[in-house]
Amino acid sequence: MTYIGHVEKGVVVFEGEERPSDGTKVTVAIASTPNKAVGEALDRLAGQARDLPSDLAEKHDQYRRERRIA
Repeated sequence: MTYIGHVEKGVVVFEGEERPSDGTKVTVAIASTPNKAVGEALDRLAGQARDLPSDLAEKHDQYRRERRIA
């Protein structure tokens, strides 16, 4: 059985109604961890692009489809 939860003050807190009974031996595997390095790298890139269409946010899929690679 798989249970979902999070760690709060060093204790695993299960989400939802179902949870293992007291005394059950469990193994905890990390589902995901935030990658600060990626977020920080993206923050450094924010605002760096130049000469983009003013409506890029609205039509980015259209521009991507129209792009021709030489």
